[in-house]
Amino acid sequence: MAEMNLAPVSYTDKDMATILKGMVDQIPNLTNRWTDFSPSDVGMVILELLSWNLQMLAFYMDRQANEAFLSTSRERKNVVNLCKLIAYKLAGVTSSTANVVISLESPISTRVEIPKYTVLLTGEEDVVSFATMSSAVIPPGDTEVTIGVRQGIPKIEKHKTSGDRNQKFRVSESRADKDSFEVVINGEIWQQVENFVNSQANDKHYTVNIDFDGNVDVTLGDNFFGYSPPNSIIENVVITYLISDGQNGNVGGDAIKTLVGNFYDSNFPSPNQISLSVTSSSAATGGSEQETIEHAKRQAPAELSALFRAMTRADFEALANGYEGVSKSIAWGEQDVNPPNYNMFNWVMVAIAPDNITRDMLIEDDLVNGLPSNELKTNLLNYLYSRATITTRIKLVDPSYVGVSIAANVFYNPKAQASVVKSDIDTALNNFFSFDNVQFGKEIRKSNIIRLIDSVSGVDYVEITQFKRDTSIVDVEDAIVILMNELPYLKVSAITAEKTSSAPPTPTIYPFPPAPPIPVD
Repeated sequence: MAEMNLAPVSYTDKDMATILKGMVDQIPNLTNRWTDFSPSDVGMVILELLSWNLQMLAFYMDRQANEAFLSTSRERKNVVNLCKLIAYKLAGVTSSTANVVISLESPISTRVEIPKYTVLLTGEEDVVSFATMSSAVIPPGDTEVTIGVRQGIPKIEKHKTSGDRNQKFRVSESRADKDSFEVVINGEIWQQVENFVNSQANDKHYTVNIDFDGNVDVTLGDNFFGYSPPNSIIENVVITYLISDGQNGNVGGDAIKTLVGNFYDSNFPSPNQISLSVTSSSAATGGSEQETIEHAKRQAPAELSALFRAMTRADFEALANGYEGVSKSIAWGEQDVNPPNYNMFNWVMVAIAPDNITRDMLIEDDLVNGLPSNELKTNLLNYLYSRATITTRIKLVDPSYVGVSIAANVFYNPKAQASVVKSDIDTALNNFFSFDNVQFGKEIRKSNIIRLIDSVSGVDYVEITQFKRDTSIVDVEDAIVILMNELPYLKVSAITAEKTSSAPPTPTIYPFPPAPPIPVD
């Protein structure tokens, strides 16, 4: 039997047309009796059908290969499972936090206790619920106490222990806030941990896990890593948590206005009912929806590079950025300031900005709105200390928001429409100064703004008439210096537009730094 002289197979040909062409090209090497290659030929119909099936098979094989790598995976289930391999958990819905002041009308001689999970409400049309995350006391003779609150509606669920290893209790709400859980088993409060790696056999620990479908489970230990309670015929597990509104829980200052429930003093044996009022001492910030797979693809490798230990600037920033409720951060030490400040020896300064800060919030009040709550700072500080070396001292610094004022005369092409040009410029400026794009400690140059406006379609020439911090007395600065803990935002934007015919004849000149001196031998 004579050998068939087959052409090499190209394994990168995966579309139907190329596969079909490859098979047709092989036909003369197999037989000289097949001469009709028209689409109506029965053999060609079979080859087209086979080519289509091979194309679909190649597609699914490529998809399966893509899903095996974090950078190319597109399905949430696979991203969640891949992140588990490096001990990274995608964040679920996160509640906003705030500080409130609870007050008496006048001092009384007995103490007043505000229980944990006391409900507070906003006074808006769309009422948002908050709850205290610890009990608080107004001492005798005082009239107020400041306490941290967390957004969400409290919910209580009861379960029975089974005695099995790694007992799992699924809560009914998929929007449960992970950091709000309290688990009481047989009347004793258990401690939430990230995992059971450091748990001993008798440690009463539990984890809160969120799967790719958003289901929330409370998991106990296996009697080796963490304790597993025996079987119970009664409901001996009480799980309390908050149902979160996510980013919708970010409300402005003075929004929380009402305390829900009746309150009494500690007069024994006949407590007296008292009246309490509440005011917000800060805006509620840090609320966010469940973590996107795009964010997880960036954040998981960053935390892996830190090996979940805080040693370098990048480590502190990666761990802070991955903490629920934190949008962005910056860390620095004594060598990172000019001149070096050796009074900061062994100190790491970390500035954080909470999630979902908007320009409107900052324009309303950039000294109060946009600040992280005390609860968020306390929890994050404990988290960073648990991963820092033993001699490291950490200080969390509030962000300082810098309002930037920009005014410009723009000369546009006569063929363009002034309203469209101005709208496009406003969009470009808002995008440049959007909270997602600005960075801590990065100065803004006038040349960058000129280039940005000049790049808008229809703009021929731009003249900057104001570029400054909103507190500066200088109208036009070459650069606005942004300190380590500062973030800029666009406070004022005033754009006037004129046709090019009235523009100065000179083109836009971009300022450049002076050239370095030529070295002399």
